[in-house]
Amino acid sequence: MYEEHPNALALIKNRKSVRDFIERDVEPEKRQAIYDAILAAPTTENMMMYSVISVSDPEIRAKLSKQPAIRRAPMVLVFCADYRRWSRIFDGMTESNRRPQEGEYQLAVIDTVIAAENAVLAAETLGLSSVYLGDIMEHFEDRTAALGCPAGVVPVVTLCIGYATEQQLNRAPIRRYQQKYLIHEEVYQDFDRGELMEMLRDRGQYESMEQMQTWLAKFSARCVEGKGSIERTRSIRAAIDSWSKLSF
Repeated sequence: MYEEHPNALALIKNRKSVRDFIERDVEPEKRQAIYDAILAAPTTENMMMYSVISVSDPEIRAKLSKQPAIRRAPMVLVFCADYRRWSRIFDGMTESNRRPQEGEYQLAVIDTVIAAENAVLAAETLGLSSVYLGDIMEHFEDRTAALGCPAGVVPVVTLCIGYATEQQLNRAPIRRYQQKYLIHEEVYQDFDRGELMEMLRDRGQYESMEQMQTWLAKFSARCVEGKGSIERTRSIRAAIDSWSKLSF
């Protein structure tokens, strides 16, 4: 009781995203161990408002992302927020029979992301590496059609898992922002722009603000005005709209 697991903390701290994998399949027992970890994830009211679709078909993978990792990974899991099961269970059980809305959507997304992170940690424990792909949240109609997702089932994140190449294994983990910017005591601390620029400069390991400006200009344009950002917003709105078509 109250046993410490320092190796688990080291695993979490040293984990890094890997986008290139060797040609080696994930053994069936390791796949099952990852599934077991997914099913053990914390969940709202034990509702487990997610479904996971394992995709091996190259044609389906090509419809989900253009990123090379999805082609190279021996194991690709798409984590979906899923309220379809509960809409059927609740059907006719309440007076209002109201449709699920943003509140239910948020809880299901939280369940889904926690389950995905359990898969990441399980994979690392088993000597495997992984990378999240967020572009599954774009082109909602095309992605759900490719996966056969009915109303109430929304793809949230793709996870590519496999054995990393030697080059990827030897790559240093990306530097994170300093703790002082992210962990606050008692109340939120609102940093001014100058402090936030220093936060960026420090993590990017730039010698000066001037050196950072070229990267920041491109990065801000991509995040704010990029096609992916705009399409992702449209798709999420479409996903929530489709969610409301369920009834219970």
